[in-house]
Amino acid sequence: MHTTFENSSLTQLPFCLALFASAALGCSSTHTSTSVDGESTTSIGGSSTGAAGAGTGGGSSATSKGTSAMTTAAASSLGGSAGAGADPGEGGSGTGDTTNTGADAGAGGIGGTGDTGGNTGTGGTGGIAGTGGIAGTGGDDPCDPNPCEHGTCTIDDDTYLCDCESTGYTGQLCETEINECDPNPCQNGSCLDEVGYYECDCGDSGYTGEFCETLIQDCSASPCDNGGICTDEGPTRVCDCTDTGATGISCEVDINECDPSPCEHGTCENGVNDYTCDCSGTGYSGTNCQNNIDDCSSDPCQHGGECTDGVNDYTCDCSGTGYSGTNCQNNIDDCSSDPCRNGGECLDGVNEYTCSCPAPWQEPNCDSGTLTVNATGRGYYASFDWFPPSDLDAFMGQAYATHRAYFVFPIPDFEGSVSSVTFRVEHLEITASSTSETAGFYDVLTDTAALMDGSADWLTVYADLGEGTQYATHTFTVSTLGTLRSIALGSSANSAVAAARGDDFAIGAALTSISGDEDQTVTLASQGQESVQLLQIAVVP
Repeated sequence: MHTTFENSSLTQLPFCLALFASAALGCSSTHTSTSVDGESTTSIGGSSTGAAGAGTGGGSSATSKGTSAMTTAAASSLGGSAGAGADPGEGGSGTGDTTNTGADAGAGGIGGTGDTGGNTGTGGTGGIAGTGGIAGTGGDDPCDPNPCEHGTCTIDDDTYLCDCESTGYTGQLCETEINECDPNPCQNGSCLDEVGYYECDCGDSGYTGEFCETLIQDCSASPCDNGGICTDEGPTRVCDCTDTGATGISCEVDINECDPSPCEHGTCENGVNDYTCDCSGTGYSGTNCQNNIDDCSSDPCQHGGECTDGVNDYTCDCSGTGYSGTNCQNNIDDCSSDPCRNGGECLDGVNEYTCSCPAPWQEPNCDSGTLTVNATGRGYYASFDWFPPSDLDAFMGQAYATHRAYFVFPIPDFEGSVSSVTFRVEHLEITASSTSETAGFYDVLTDTAALMDGSADWLTVYADLGEGTQYATHTFTVSTLGTLRSIALGSSANSAVAAARGDDFAIGAALTSISGDEDQTVTLASQGQESVQLLQIAVVP
């Protein structure tokens, strides 16, 4: 919408000043609003009487007729009495689209002093009728209408003041009622707030007077409450509230013995001149819940556990008792760590266990003992490939060829450490150029299955039986014939046996004292002749 405003007040000002005394002529400072593109605009009146103009309706809404005048601008700018207000223009009637309405009628102008406002405008079709003008006073009066809700309005320069004196109200507009009961002027009874004053209602307080300040009862008519001692003193009486647990003029107010609370713990319950401390659930006892209850007094710790008192709690130290739990009531399963080795059966006790050990294992944990392992294989290999090996005789020395013996032992799986290995073998025969022969005992690298079935290269095996790590040496003589020899194999054999647990372990045997071409032999096992060939393995934890 496009609106054009035209202000003619400046060009007419000299003419208006010359004719100011004549209210009949009047001057108008006119703002004319014009309708463009069929939309409505509003006309605003000038300062004195304005002539009604003609308006035309058109398009979807109508232009209001004429120019409505207002006295406000002239009255405030000139300060004199203005002319009568102009009649407002009629509202234009709207045509065209049914959704459009006619323009509202312009407001009537503000009249001058003593004059009436303009007539009420007639609304156009669908428009709202304009209102009558407001009679002017020759200038703005900030007290007309009276803005004060109560009290008297007085003009102060260009504004106003509200005098609230003797109204019972306060505030800029005297809008807030004063509470005459704050602070309370009544010594007894209750204060009733009214507008601008108060009343003291003495009720049955036993007092009278403007402020309920005069006692009107004596001890016979009004004894003291709560057992207070009453004494008549002239026209009044005095209540001694000592030891009553109450206070006040008539000992009517119960003293709260729980404020502040005397209870160190728990909840205070107020009584009459008394209080009670409820210590429930606090772990304390006594008048003021001041004593920590000894939670160990009932000896809650079982089986020798040591009790430590807390606050409404205790702690049991079960160390060394063999028991666990809040009260050391649960026997600890000492077998839970599986302490028994090598198939031993664990029997739980109190803070101990016992292992039932199968032979040869020994208590306490079945991880010490001496294992005895019989040889499951024995034989020899010769220094010539045309001389077949034997898996029956353990024969070593020189006879047609040089022979080296072997023994095979199945080592069981066990737990523990090998502390020593002893080879025990029976001396069966000896052929010697001197009175004794010395044999060495060696580790064997050849697979034990191939060793016993002869499937490996014979000469390679022969070399393996007497050229590896030497475990020990032993001297055989004529005097040792028929005896059981015990040969300690040394620390290297300890490691080898430990590594072979659950598998076979083999040792080789070869004479180290051969000299010359004569036969020199030592037989430790012979076909068809029972003899002892075994290992004794000492095991420790």
